[in-house]
Amino acid sequence: RGKTFTERLDPMLWKRVQAELTVLGFLALAIWISRHAGLLEAVTAWAYSVRPLSHRRLGAAPSPSDAAPPVNGSLAECRSPVESLAAILPTEQASLLHSLEDVHVTLFATMLCYFCAVRLAV
Repeated sequence: RGKTFTERLDPMLWKRVQAELTVLGFLALAIWISRHAGLLEAVTAWAYSVRPLSHRRLGAAPSPSDAAPPVNGSLAECRSPVESLAAILPTEQASLLHSLEDVHVTLFATMLCYFCAVRLAV
């Protein structure tokens, strides 16, 4: 007797879950290596140095408040895509690390919800 659709779906779904977990594991490893190799510190230092002067306080060390775009919410003062990117990146290593971790956990939670929804829908 042939397998039902659900019996055929489970192994395929499990292979897909394993592939997604592998990708998330690779992302976690990349973040960990970046942190320990000093890449996050370099990125935040670069973001602060490239940030348009209007987006940072002169003569002050980078602070969490520098991570926010201007009060009016416009990035119109940025002259290039590089300045636009620098204007929205955090200027502290801890802030960047927490942002990356938040995105990573959000991806994981979303993946779990997706696969649960797919499994329950069948």
